[in-house]
Amino acid sequence: MNIWLINHYAVPTEYYPLARPATFAKYLMRAGHEVTIFAASTVHNSRNGGKANINLIKGDFLYKEDYVDGIHYIYIKVV
Repeated sequence: MNIWLINHYAVPTEYYPLARPATFAKYLMRAGHEVTIFAASTVHNSRNGGKANINLIKGDFLYKEDYVDGIHYIYIKVV
């Protein structure tokens, strides 16, 4: 079964090691499902010294696909 997880704050574990959507996706994948996580392109609460949050999309792209630890992510550009 193809499963989409839609979570505005879902980020790869390199930014937040205890990311629940990633853990949930791994359990679903072990059960034989194909999982895609849709998330905003900004990393929540990543401001450093008053600068803007980290944005995972550079340039004028509207979305970005990535695989992190075997999990398929689609980031939707937000500013």
